[in-house]
Order: sequence, then C-alpha cells, then structure tokens
Amino acid sequence: MPSIVGDQFRVNPVLKVQLFRVPPVNAPFMLTNTAYTVSGQRALEKGDLTAALESYKIALDASTKFTKAISRLQDAALLNDEEKSHLRLMNHPLGDLLVKKLSDEGVRVDEATYSQWIDELRNMDARWLHLNKMEYGFDNYIELSWKLGRFSEAIHNARDNNKYALAKQIEKSVPKEVLDVPFLK
Repeated sequence: MPSIVGDQFRVNPVLKVQLFRVPPVNAPFMLTNTAYTVSGQRALEKGDLTAALESYKIALDASTKFTKAISRLQDAALLNDEEKSHLRLMNHPLGDLLVKKLSDEGVRVDEATYSQWIDELRNMDARWLHLNKMEYGFDNYIELSWKLGRFSEAIHNARDNNKYALAKQIEKSVPKEVLDVPFLK
C-alpha cells in the first residue's frame, strides 16, 4: 500500500480503531476484491474518503491472499486472464484513485512517523499471534484483540470467559459501519 494511502489509517480515528477487523461481508478472494473495489469507487464518487480507504484495505487484503494462495500452487496453477489480473498488487485501480485524490489534496506523509507506526503494528500483530497460540481467551488476548480492532474476537472470548460486562464495553466501542454493506451483499 502506498504510504500516502497507508498513513490515512494512522491519522483517521475511524480507520485506526478497526485496522485489523474482519470484513463485514466475505466472499472468495476475487469476488471480495472486485466487490470492495467497486464499493470504494462508489464511496469516492460520493466524497466518502473513509469508506473508500476501508474498501481499498479489504480489497488489497483479498488480492494479497489470492496471490499467496496461487504462489503455493506454483506451476500447478492454470489461470485465465481475469485471475491473472488479480495477481497485480502494485497497480490496484482503487489504490491509484486514492493516491491521486490524496496527492491532489496536498496530503503529505511524515515517512519516519509512518515507518515507526508500521513497526509498532507489526509488533502488536506478532504479539497477538503469540497470545492466540499461548493465551487464547485470556485477559491479555482479549485486551489486545480489542486494541487491534478485532472486536468480534474480543467479544467472543469475553463472553466465553463469563466477562459479560467487558463484552458489553467492547460492543459499545465498536465504530459505526462506514461501508455500504447492502451493496456488498
């Protein structure tokens, strides 16, 4: 993700708190990419930059996962032209539109701060993966899931541990949905 786009997830409070959330509507890789790309383009046309950025993040994640899956197949993968187009991560149509819009608006990125933030995210995600294996369901795991915006994970584990007040507190902190979920379905 270009840093001019990625930095928006650091500075936008809505995007920042749900950075690692599960997409509201799931589908196979290519359908997810296409649906969220179109959703993001529609959001941009309406002037909703937050929804466009969230859509792009989910579409890019789907493309990345598709690329990883195909790379595991190596020579055994026979792809048509549409499938091949989903392997190109650098020139994502929605990403290109977002870069242009942000550049046109004069958005600048403090690359050092952005890089430090990315390192912190990677460390927190690695810690979450460690806790997922070693302390699944325990307080540290629930708190970090919540902090990373993995709300459904945090709520589920709080309830499983009879921490209903904590589950309610997490539920109240879930941001309002910014995406057009009926369109995505």
